[in-house]
Amino acid sequence: ARDLRTLFKQQILYTWAKSIIMKITKLNHIEYYPESLRKSLQTLGDYVEYDDIPDSQTAASRLAETDIGIVEWSVNVDRALLEAARPRLKHIIAPLADYSHIDCLAAKEFDISVSNCPGATTIAVAEHLFTLLGGVSRQIVLSDQLVREGKRDFYEPFMHMELHGKTLGILGLGDIGCHSANIGKAFNMEIIAHNRSPREQAGVRMVDMKTLFTESDALFITASSHPENNGLVSKEMLSLLKPSAYVISIAMPGITDEQALFDLLEHGRIKGAGYDMISEDSPLVKSNRTLLSPGIAWLTEECLERLFDTVYRNVKSCVDGSPINTVT
Repeated sequence: ARDLRTLFKQQILYTWAKSIIMKITKLNHIEYYPESLRKSLQTLGDYVEYDDIPDSQTAASRLAETDIGIVEWSVNVDRALLEAARPRLKHIIAPLADYSHIDCLAAKEFDISVSNCPGATTIAVAEHLFTLLGGVSRQIVLSDQLVREGKRDFYEPFMHMELHGKTLGILGLGDIGCHSANIGKAFNMEIIAHNRSPREQAGVRMVDMKTLFTESDALFITASSHPENNGLVSKEMLSLLKPSAYVISIAMPGITDEQALFDLLEHGRIKGAGYDMISEDSPLVKSNRTLLSPGIAWLTEECLERLFDTVYRNVKSCVDGSPINTVT
């Protein structure tokens, strides 16, 4: 009888403990998700993970059964999905700086916090902007190809632009834009910038959009994927650039009119462009005046370490009842 009472008490304690332990769910596939993060999250609660890309119905079902959801950009967390996940879902963690895949207004309405990982990708992405600029302005791909074909002392197509003394324009003066400005200063460049909301940065001259496009020798597009920025780099704006200018972007597709950019490049109205992310079927792949990379600006070992450390701290803060890095 004593053993039965003990077992009964243990079962009650187990049921009670389980009821107050938060459930943490990694909703979908996340590239380079480390084992160390998995083990750390297991210490914070009832941790479950999925390694696929679920449809909206499956995603809603999973989120409806958890307290904290870690959701990467491949799942569109819209109003309908959030409403279906109520009332249990209380926190969503975006494991990148970008959180455009989450309807933050609906999340706020449903009392669901949304946290991202600000600053984790800043250094890597800013450095990649200059990698693209150097690569396209110095025609590194073509020069490598010619050397492999046996060419030596082959100068004709390689008249380059020095960065020293040139004007670097930055569209979007967030963390990445500010770090890019600091790198540009080290090249002794003049820095000008335009931001959707007022912002000041030492050594940066804030200007209007027209001035930004007119004066820039190299223009960095670092604007966020906020809906208001869609189509921001329009044909009208691109037409203001100098024929000697370069356009370099790590922004999400949709911000630049890629067809207009292609047309201006092909007609020699812009010298070159470097893009880390382009839209499907983008005409930019057809131009020999472009240097393209497949969304890898953020991908460094150091960045991943910062990123997943922030994911852990975000989840822990939710478990502790005081979410950090919230965007809602």
